[in-house]
Amino acid sequence: MNGCKYKLHGTAELTAQLQIVGCTAGKKIEIIAAGGTPTFTIGEQEPFSRVVFENKNPGSGKEDEAQTKDVEAKATLSGLTYTRDGALCPQGSASFEGTTTIRAYEDEGFTLVTENGHQYE
Repeated sequence: MNGCKYKLHGTAELTAQLQIVGCTAGKKIEIIAAGGTPTFTIGEQEPFSRVVFENKNPGSGKEDEAQTKDVEAKATLSGLTYTRDGALCPQGSASFEGTTTIRAYEDEGFTLVTENGHQYE
């Protein structure tokens, strides 16, 4: 992400908008094509399009709820603006559609152990 972050703004249950924010001064997201050209750069952007989440835990609310806590995020983004550096490359805006899985873990804290004069978690 080259110093940039993204935020998901909840718009309704299991739905959010994506916003690219907090880029380090002078930095943007960079995507370099095979062969080194073209290079696409994506800067900070207002919330756009949508991300839809689906709970993939088949045991939710049941005795076997300890199964996976996965959430599948399906993004359909349009109007993503970028610049490009390289010959024969389109300029302007683009669309993206993809899916990723987000896995949650329970924070069980930590225990500080001392062994042979060394401490570790």
